[in-house]
Amino acid sequence: MWPKNLPPPPPVPAGVREMLKDYPEILQDLQDVLNDVVIKPAYGTPPFEMAIWRLKDTLEDWLVEAREAHEAAEAGGDAQTIERAKKKWLSIAHSRHAIYNGGLKEYFEQYRGAFE
Repeated sequence: MWPKNLPPPPPVPAGVREMLKDYPEILQDLQDVLNDVVIKPAYGTPPFEMAIWRLKDTLEDWLVEAREAHEAAEAGGDAQTIERAKKKWLSIAHSRHAIYNGGLKEYFEQYRGAFE
């Protein structure tokens, strides 16, 4: 349950949601990271910056996992498995460029007072 004394949960940027719509586990992980930024702020670091850093780190972790899965699929030789793994890897790679678009900055500006 979301704490009542905090603003609503921050949104995963729209572009990221669109690029990763086929991977709900990644979207949930990203949402959990953003929620954590709001629930447990890092004092001394602006929350928007912290959110961006945490999103980048999380996507990088997923990218490493997807790249390893793609390499394993290639070693296995099944064309469908290779294509699925490649699609996931590329979706994650491209989503990293969309974290600045889609409402996250606006969220932290709108609720700035809650983080001061």
